[in-house]
Amino acid sequence: MESLNKGDILRVEALTMTKGVFAQLRATRSHEVEGAFIGWVLADSGLAESFIGKAHGTLVRVRRSDIWEYIYPKDEAAQEAFKQEAERRSLSQSAYAQLKIDELRDSLPQIFLK
Repeated sequence: MESLNKGDILRVEALTMTKGVFAQLRATRSHEVEGAFIGWVLADSGLAESFIGKAHGTLVRVRRSDIWEYIYPKDEAAQEAFKQEAERRSLSQSAYAQLKIDELRDSLPQIFLK
């Protein structure tokens, strides 16, 4: 890591989106998102998280509460592994899913509303 000297300019670049653009994004379920999510937004005065992705070539938003299907496995074998991992961690499946959603959020850049 490079150290800063007195007088050095620290440049921080952040992803931003206007509140108007965010409000116009179509809310969808996570199964419609093509590929990976590109970021997340803390909206509504810091009360609600939304994940930003692409569906049919346009940006969409997925509320945290609607992202369960992205986290929870679809096939039976993977569901059983999910259940066993939750039990191994002494968590309910719901609590384990919330942990996985937190891990997804932490792996993505935050998009700030301006």
